[in-house]
Amino acid sequence: MRDKLLMIFISLLTLGVALFAIDACRDKSELEAKLATYQSEEQLKKDAEKFTTAVSEGGMAKYLTDDAKKKLQKEGEEHEHSKVVVKGTKIQQLYTSFTNKEKTKAISYATYEATYDIGREDVPSTYKQVITVKGNWVLQNGKWKCETYETVLGADSRDEELRKQIQQ
Repeated sequence: MRDKLLMIFISLLTLGVALFAIDACRDKSELEAKLATYQSEEQLKKDAEKFTTAVSEGGMAKYLTDDAKKKLQKEGEEHEHSKVVVKGTKIQQLYTSFTNKEKTKAISYATYEATYDIGREDVPSTYKQVITVKGNWVLQNGKWKCETYETVLGADSRDEELRKQIQQ
């Protein structure tokens, strides 16, 4: 009788330890998944910021998907390149958000101010332009890549000069 009680006690103790270990492993897995999500979101914000700067200053191809790179290359061949030099890029706003439940697709909006050096004598040598960039992002092999993007030009410093000339 005593041996049976001891066996029951040991069995219950073993079962309790096993349940505790299973619960701890499950909690660890949930925490790791949450941490991975937060790290992915933080990486998206960093990549969106770097992409926005790259849109302004060049070198954005490394943030694009393969299809987007091909499209950019095709468009680059069709357009004439100007000799305007970007002197600086200042990001004013940056917003990112996931667009699906699995958090493998996202959208970003960024507004930045670019300062250009025209290098011409007939216009002021520098002016500022406000530009908004919208990017659609997809998670590929653990890295965020921009699938499509749009840029919208806003006001620039010449707009203010024209307003002053009109008022005079």
